[in-house]
Amino acid sequence: MTPQPYIHVDACPDAKPLEEEEGDVCLSVIKITGEEVLSCMTASTISLLDLKELIAEHSGIAPLQQRLVCGSQVLRAGEPLAPLAHLGKIVVTLVMLRPVQVATASADGTARLWQNFRLNNEPDCLTLSGHSAPLMTFAFSGEGSMAVTSSDDCRARLWDTATGDCLHVLEGHVDFVRVAAFSPDSTLVVTASYDLTAKIWDVSTGKCVRTLHGHGSYPRTAVFSPDGQYVLTAAHDKLARVYDVATGRLEHVLEGHKDDVITATYSPDGSCIATASFDGTARLWAADSGLCVHELLGHSNKVRNAIFSPDGGLVLTPSNDGTAKLWRVATGKCVHTWKLSGTVVHGTFSSDSTFAAVACADRTARVFHVPSGTCVQSFEGHTGVVWSCALSADGEFVFTASDDKKVSMWSTETGKCVQVLDGHSQAVRQVVLSQ
Repeated sequence: MTPQPYIHVDACPDAKPLEEEEGDVCLSVIKITGEEVLSCMTASTISLLDLKELIAEHSGIAPLQQRLVCGSQVLRAGEPLAPLAHLGKIVVTLVMLRPVQVATASADGTARLWQNFRLNNEPDCLTLSGHSAPLMTFAFSGEGSMAVTSSDDCRARLWDTATGDCLHVLEGHVDFVRVAAFSPDSTLVVTASYDLTAKIWDVSTGKCVRTLHGHGSYPRTAVFSPDGQYVLTAAHDKLARVYDVATGRLEHVLEGHKDDVITATYSPDGSCIATASFDGTARLWAADSGLCVHELLGHSNKVRNAIFSPDGGLVLTPSNDGTAKLWRVATGKCVHTWKLSGTVVHGTFSSDSTFAAVACADRTARVFHVPSGTCVQSFEGHTGVVWSCALSADGEFVFTASDDKKVSMWSTETGKCVQVLDGHSQAVRQVVLSQ
């Protein structure tokens, strides 16, 4: 969905050269209907978070849903308004983003959907109950209207994200369901299980339409290709496999790792596959041939994941060796190595590929500026392992999920926790945003 403009923040029409405190600017907030929401003087050094909270107080639009643009420049955390001001005025356009749902999956057997984030108030929460064992994963459908969860109870479940109602129980596996994911058009779901199979399900009926055999040990991940024609699995038999969705035929076996393959994923354009292995390496493969293109060497311990940047140009590899590395897809060369104090459990990118976030076993998370490789912010406050992290579209907010049963929302500008999502009774293993 294309974001629609909602509010225009414009300079006061009668603003004069700075006569208030030096560095002040005059702002007037006006709805597109012409209704004035806010008119005030504010310091040009105001933080982006404080500016968004000021607008939220007067408009009811939560900071998480705001994108501020000056000319062609998107305002980002840490960038002062002063260089954008002229003769005490500034013109900023506020674009209202699609409402964001934050999903959490927990070892307590439930998922929660948090929505309608409001300033200084708890967001609304839907609890998705029905599983009888810990959840393994949560995934949104492409448009966010549905979700799928996988669990140790040998089942996956489809949910309506507006009501929290269970649409279908996907039954057929005879061991833990490790992962579940939607096809790009959200008409199918793929699941991978410790029973050595992956299954493809029809979303409209909840029925299994195909079972993918051939794994020598249990598959850890299963994902669709961006065009929806193939399913990619990674297994504890040191192999990744590509299956044809229409026929279930095994198309390629990606062979070369010397230990279990933990994850496998497609690049955004579907031309490349990345795998991560307990052998301490990641590999890049040509999706059309299944041939290895680059072996990413440099980690000294297990590589836990391999994540493509949204622009497809980079791969992020978190590792048990206490580092996360950033690699250039075209060359297989390491661009940045980020040294941390413990196992790096998880990683993710902002939607514009400008920021990367990592979750760590040392109870912290960090955000890095991708082009420069510099650490933008470190987040401390959890009392357990941080298992998962998620970035808002513009990288201004980070969500972290922890063994301490909590999910925290942080400002990348200030490093402060701005909200705690509390309610799970056991460890929270995953946090996902619907955007």
